[in-house]
Amino acid sequence: VGKPLRTRLEGGQNLREIPKFWETCHQDGTTERLLDLIRPDDTMYGICTDYDSNGEFTYLVAVETPPEKADPASGFEARIIPDNTWAVFTCTLPEIHATWSRIFQEWLPSSGYEVTGGPELEKYVMEGDALVCEIWIPVVGK
Repeated sequence: VGKPLRTRLEGGQNLREIPKFWETCHQDGTTERLLDLIRPDDTMYGICTDYDSNGEFTYLVAVETPPEKADPASGFEARIIPDNTWAVFTCTLPEIHATWSRIFQEWLPSSGYEVTGGPELEKYVMEGDALVCEIWIPVVGK
């Protein structure tokens, strides 16, 4: 369950809009309302989904919770994340854009895998005082 933003890859639009979207969600109470839907030890996600042929996609600031907890009046939508084989990459928050780039420009072409076209996840985890991001890419062997 999360709050959506429609953005696009072209010109790095997503790289500008998504950080601003997170900031807005923190400021307007969205993240707090989402966190109220889960247990205290659960985590937040960024979900990239609903890609189209023009390079547009939906990014959700989200939590893992049953879809019936989505409140349309709050601007929340539900998505079901299917089971997948995942390639998982860990980075710090300041490294997130560079890590995304390395995944698709360096790792994927030489990996023996290809993306499935399913949702891609950013899982945000606190490790001590540091916020760590795990990027989950759905893959299948070539």
